[in-house]
Amino acid sequence: MAVFRGELRGSWKVDGGLASDLTAESRPVLVSLDEVLTVAGDDPTSIEFREPLALAGLLGRRAAVLDGSPRLTAQLPEALAAALQSLGRPVAGAVMSALRTVILEAYCVAREERVRAEIGLRAASAVAAQPIAPRCWAVFIGGEPDPATLERALDRVGRRLLDDNAGSCWVHVGVGAEADEDLAAPVLGFAATCRLVGALAVFTGVPTAWPKPADELGWVLEERMDAGVGRALAEVGLSIREASPIVSRLRRLLAPGPP
Repeated sequence: MAVFRGELRGSWKVDGGLASDLTAESRPVLVSLDEVLTVAGDDPTSIEFREPLALAGLLGRRAAVLDGSPRLTAQLPEALAAALQSLGRPVAGAVMSALRTVILEAYCVAREERVRAEIGLRAASAVAAQPIAPRCWAVFIGGEPDPATLERALDRVGRRLLDDNAGSCWVHVGVGAEADEDLAAPVLGFAATCRLVGALAVFTGVPTAWPKPADELGWVLEERMDAGVGRALAEVGLSIREASPIVSRLRRLLAPGPP
């Protein structure tokens, strides 16, 4: 363990806590490799190497979870080899190549999962919900939110609709035509939430490939945003009208540039 830790800290400046954690995580990898190298030699494709390579992959994931740098993670196989060398178990080129591959692949997968989760959380927490008229609300959904997180965010919007005694809610879905259908359940399920609080759900921007909510949920699907807004306003006894001609003339007079 001391050799592994020393190799990490000696080859790259690393926080002491991170080095300690990775050193502890390396113990089962070293024990498994020590045993397998004795019986299986230097053939990483043999069945005996499945366990140590799987453990090495977990070490790479741990480095990602701890926010270790790619350069530090790339040093993990070298530190493992140095520790095994000190035990009289030199690591051949094929085994080293396999260790580098599984550790870096596991690190990259874990980092990607983390980034996607963070993006999903930001997108879901950024769901915009605002009243646009008395008892009429607008909800905007965009980005690539995580379905479970989005569902919780829409539940919070539902409570706001209930508190406001909302009569209608215009929901614009801006996730793109190729959005994962997993998003359909929380988004279109929001129609049931609106029904429970006594509000009509009016959807625009729903990808055509998504399934549609059940008719008994009392929802409306419009193709254009202006139609969606108009339908939501009509539900609470309001409508969109053109501004007075006097207002239009005043705007032209106040606008910069030549009349």
